[in-house]
Parts: sequence; C-alpha cells; structure tokens
Amino acid sequence: MSSKSSGILVGWKDIARYLGVSVETAVTYEAERLPVYRIRGHVRALKSELEAWVVRTGRKMPQKPTPLKTPQKPPNNPLKTPQ
Repeated sequence: MSSKSSGILVGWKDIARYLGVSVETAVTYEAERLPVYRIRGHVRALKSELEAWVVRTGRKMPQKPTPLKTPQKPPNNPLKTPQ
C-alpha cells in the first residue's frame, strides 16, 4: 500500500515496482544503502530519496515507474440477463 500524496512507499513490493525491479533485487539493494526505513516491522521508503539513490548509484529506473495496482470494479457479467 503506498501513500501517493505523501510520496511514501510501503512494503518491498511497492518499492520494487517503483524501481522497476524484482522484490529480491530491491532487498539486495538495501545492502547498497538503498534508503529504506523499518518501522514496526514494515519497510518504507520515500520516492524522492529512492530517485536520489538511483542517480547517485547510476542505476536506471523505468521512464515511468510501474503504476501501483488499484482495485477495480469487476466487469459486468455479459451472460447475466437484465431484469
């Protein structure tokens, strides 16, 4: 779950998706001083700090960070007859 308005990413999945890498790769980046914070058992990161880390380390981010999936309304059932 990320907080779009505040620029905070919560969890390795969101951090990895934002960087355009797998979760395993994102976790290994922590050893390379990836700026993450562990708060009450959860990992968090600021988008601005991740972007600065990418520039500082010469890593490449996707042109557009992969958008986080948002729950969508299920499609209407075409087999159901209108009442």
